Amino acid sequence: MTNSVSNSPTPQPLPPVPSDLKSKVLQRLDHQHDRIQQGIRSGQLTEDEAKTLIEEQKALRQKVEEFKSDGVITKDERKELREAFKTASRNIFELKHNDEARPGAKSPGQAAGNAGTVVDSVA
Repeated sequence: MTNSVSNSPTPQPLPPVPSDLKSKVLQRLDHQHDRIQQGIRSGQLTEDEAKTLIEEQKALRQKVEEFKSDGVITKDERKELREAFKTASRNIFELKHNDEARPGAKSPGQAAGNAGTVVDSVA
C-alpha cells in the first residue's frame, strides 16, 4: 500500500467556516457596536471619537464580508480577523476611558435612556 502525499505548491483551502464561528463574528461586531453606543450615551465618547470608531467598525465588517465572499475563511484570515477585533476592542476601550468628554453629556445615570444619533448609522 502506497502513501500518497501531495507536494502541491498551492495550499488547499479549509472547509467552510462553521456556523458557530460565523455567529461568534457577528456577536463580536454587535458587542462592539453596543459598547460604542453606550459610550455615546454616557458621554465617554466625543462625536469625533464615535465617528472614528464607527469607521473602524465599517472597515471591519467589510473585511469580514470580503473573507466570506469565497465561502471559506482560511486559518490566516481568521487570525487576521481576531487581531482586527482585538485592535478595535482596544480602541473602543482607550477612547471611552480618555479624559475627553462630549460637550453637554449627561452623567452615566442620566444617560441610560438617551440614544446617540451618530451610532444609528452603524449596522
